[in-house]
Amino acid sequence: MVEYRRNPLIEQFCYGLVARKYDPEALGGPEVARLVDELYSRFESLLGRNIVEALPAEEREALRRKLAAEPLRKDGESLARMQGFFEEADLSGVDFAAVFRFTVQELADRFLGTGGPPPQ
Repeated sequence: MVEYRRNPLIEQFCYGLVARKYDPEALGGPEVARLVDELYSRFESLLGRNIVEALPAEEREALRRKLAAEPLRKDGESLARMQGFFEEADLSGVDFAAVFRFTVQELADRFLGTGGPPPQ
């Protein structure tokens, strides 16, 4: 079974967003941790969606069908199956650096309310 691990740099980015919007000491540790966890999950969701959106239309629809049939859980088995879907897809035309930058900005804009759609 594959162990689910978070990227510490993304966690730190999420903490930085919380610190920009709120006073972490006033919120308290548990609330800060909850917000960081929520932001990290939102980041993962946005990144996956943006990678799928960057695919050519035919490849995008095939991957969407596979992902829609998969329960969205963060256990090792589900993540390994989803990883397999992405490995099977032709990702050669995806500019991952651009998708990542766009996703980071999208997350910041939504959370801080500095542009883009309002926070969910």
